[in-house]
Amino acid sequence: MLERLLEQRWPVTAVLSDPSYTGKNERSLDLTTAQWNMAEDISNVLKPMVTLTELLSEEENASLSVTITMLANFKRRHLAIAEDDSPTSKSLKAKLVEEIDHRWQINDRLFESSLYIQAAVVDPRFKLLPFLDDGKRDEAYICISQLSDHLNAAQRPEQGQAAGERNTTSSDEEGEPVPKKGKTDKQRDIEMLLCGEDEEKEDQGADSKDEMNDYLQDHSKVDSGLLAWWGKNEDST
Repeated sequence: MLERLLEQRWPVTAVLSDPSYTGKNERSLDLTTAQWNMAEDISNVLKPMVTLTELLSEEENASLSVTITMLANFKRRHLAIAEDDSPTSKSLKAKLVEEIDHRWQINDRLFESSLYIQAAVVDPRFKLLPFLDDGKRDEAYICISQLSDHLNAAQRPEQGQAAGERNTTSSDEEGEPVPKKGKTDKQRDIEMLLCGEDEEKEDQGADSKDEMNDYLQDHSKVDSGLLAWWGKNEDST
């Protein structure tokens, strides 16, 4: 609304100053130069928030992994107070940072077992976690490695049980091809997390830390959204 008002500043001023359209008592409705400057400062500070909101609201994008990254970049790059900022801009930026920290609790508590951080690790665009210091970044990688170990361990009994059931099939049934069992959500998550290692290598007990290192060294570009990238690279990364 402010941006639209600023675009129409001079037509609005012309109408309010024209006695044929505006009465004497209504001419005071026009903003002063200081008020117009304040409106421009507010618009410039708030404008990137529209883009941020639109990106987080897109249905084809997975917003969990980008939330903290975008907020951190927004604070560091846009809300950082500059020397040439007007008093209005400085005050508004400081207030926005305060509200973001309060509402999102962007502090040490957020980074402890946070789904936002875990999602960022498995997002190729943000896996290097540039918004964290080295200590917290290492903690996030360790957390994901431990999670992958836990998921792998949970899959082994299921795989063993399935193998036992196949071995006890009757001779008549053995002659028929066994349909391939669809992958579970956990298996797909593990493959994405471990960068697409095939099942044979997983059965050999690959080290999740090595898999994490391979994943972090991959430089594939994400051009069409996170979900589309993982769908395309599910079997090749």
